[in-house]
Amino acid sequence: MEVKSPYNFVPAPSEDQVFKPDWADQVSHDIPFSDGESGEITLKITAETLIFIRNGHSKPAEGEKPTAEFSHIGEGANKQYFIPATSIKGMLRNVLEIMSFSRMKQVEDDRYAFRDLTQNSEYMKAYKSAAVKAGWLFEDFNGDWQIQPCENFALISHKELAKDPFNLPFRNEFLEKNPTNKSSRYKYDKMGSNSLVNTFSLTPNKYERLIATYNQDGSAGTLVFTGQSSKRKEPDVKNPSGKINEFVFFDSINVQTIPLSSKQKKDFKFIYLDHDNNNISEDWKYWKGKLEKGSKVPIFYTPNGEITVKHFGLAFMYKLPFEQSIHELMPIKKYKDQIKSIVELPELIFGMIDERKDNKKENSLSLKGRVFISHAFASNFKVLSERKEILGSPKASFFPFYLNQLKNPNSHFSYQDQGAVLNGFKRYPLHNPDNLDSFENRYSEDQRKNLKVFTHFKPLDKDSTFDLKIRFHNLKKSEIGALFSAITFHGNENTIFHNIGMAKSLGFGKIKFSDIKLKNLKYEKLEYLKDFEELIGYEKLSSARIKMLFAMASANETNKYPVLNKNTDEFKDIKTQKHVLAKVQIQQIQIKSIAKLIENKEAISQLDGANPFLNCNSFKELRNQIKNDFNDDVINLVSFIVETITRVFEEKETKKTFRDKTFKDNPWQLPISTWLGPERTQELYNQLTFNG
Repeated sequence: MEVKSPYNFVPAPSEDQVFKPDWADQVSHDIPFSDGESGEITLKITAETLIFIRNGHSKPAEGEKPTAEFSHIGEGANKQYFIPATSIKGMLRNVLEIMSFSRMKQVEDDRYAFRDLTQNSEYMKAYKSAAVKAGWLFEDFNGDWQIQPCENFALISHKELAKDPFNLPFRNEFLEKNPTNKSSRYKYDKMGSNSLVNTFSLTPNKYERLIATYNQDGSAGTLVFTGQSSKRKEPDVKNPSGKINEFVFFDSINVQTIPLSSKQKKDFKFIYLDHDNNNISEDWKYWKGKLEKGSKVPIFYTPNGEITVKHFGLAFMYKLPFEQSIHELMPIKKYKDQIKSIVELPELIFGMIDERKDNKKENSLSLKGRVFISHAFASNFKVLSERKEILGSPKASFFPFYLNQLKNPNSHFSYQDQGAVLNGFKRYPLHNPDNLDSFENRYSEDQRKNLKVFTHFKPLDKDSTFDLKIRFHNLKKSEIGALFSAITFHGNENTIFHNIGMAKSLGFGKIKFSDIKLKNLKYEKLEYLKDFEELIGYEKLSSARIKMLFAMASANETNKYPVLNKNTDEFKDIKTQKHVLAKVQIQQIQIKSIAKLIENKEAISQLDGANPFLNCNSFKELRNQIKNDFNDDVINLVSFIVETITRVFEEKETKKTFRDKTFKDNPWQLPISTWLGPERTQELYNQLTFNG
């Protein structure tokens, strides 16, 4: 089954579809192109819906979650709201990457992880508990990570820890009770100043696992606590569930270490959200501070031979890193194999900083942009009262949406599969938010109780306007056309829109460009668009890929994120029931040829008052001629169309034919309404049928 989401994807081109500018090595800020131009574009931005872009300079007070303000400078009467230049540049660059058939490069090479303890899950098939070892992670003098393996490790039950000399309350706290604090730090704090090192005797259980019990005359070991994800259930059945053990690590007599690669270090930190201060793993946050001060961190790992590690984590059943990182999947994997042409059109125009595969600074490539975008300061605006919204961020780890699906009817592709393909460039289909709903109607009672998930902010109202200026230096004619194409969606700025800022999933940030004025340019806008179209090829620009982009930039339907709460887990349902992301509907999207449009204008200018449809003897012939000869561009043909329709009606049709059908039922209503507008079409219909 297909399911909808607030975001969708435009497929990225394969390597053989990538457009590679043949003048890339000639770009210079000092030596102009023979056809290079420098000029300026001024535009007005109008917010078609509510809009919000966070002020990057505000600093909340300690422990507070303040109401975020729109991006601005100054305070009080001097406050000026604006859309930052970087936001506009990123928005236009993303559109141009798609329209110029460029590689998908603005993607980090992250490696996601998975942990699903349900029976027969992919995790349970990949995780081999018998192979897991214990060890101590430490950072050497060079900042590199190494693991010091333990001789062995044992389980110690919460019942044993409740006895002397430990007297820890875990058994009573977690038996049939949901833990109020799930982190390992909570358990370490319960130890207080007592030593973690004690002596233990060891006994294997029926699964050949070592079980530790306190014994004054036993072997020295170190207590290790891990998080408590759920309550311990011990119903009157054979299958209790939930964690009931902690661990004891026993050091090896022979001190040896296993070095970890920089990639393994990067992957581990990404998995535990080291990059996200708001969502960093509580356990990693605790151990990270100790590691940086020289302490050793208890970890579990799976060896890969004698001297390397396959993967590691902070718990016995730790998150497993997927086999494939983002850059190891198609089409990016193929991009890396065919790296001969690094610089592409968006990079030529907007600039780039790119480091080669070996990450050596001396091999990095930089290119200064030739387009300079101003901040867009608000000229007319209204600041609205505070809103509280759940602004959930999509997670690329959710492979049913981010990867091309399905592998087969009973299985999703995941990051474990070498044949998996990334879905492409992520976009948010436009829609109009329902601003009339009260807070209580927008969110359930359970959602409203969890205040931590809400973002508080003050958006600007729709119809707010902003003034934007774009300057460029030494751009070729086709590059100026590429810039115009990104701004106007190839000449469709009146019907297709950009979106920007926060809360795009709720419909915020839909913006329209208008009042486009050119300064110091040789040609009209259409001439530049024509050059870009001829450069890329109309066949490509009218392909399904570009139609997907246009469809999402002109859509008007409300989509919601899957729900996750105590009663519902739609994310889990999508995985278990093998749902896939709904495809973008592109049937109604028509992309006009700019070259054909220019030809039409020239042809129309040469009509000299003559009706070009004199040979049309039916509505079908009229429709076909307009489509074939004028590409549906009828701005200057309206009078000829009305004249022809009237003639055809009088010659070929009867009034009875029209009276027997309502206006909306007539097959000629839709195309004629498109040409003349619905009001003029209704007026013509009434005139021809003597209605009204």
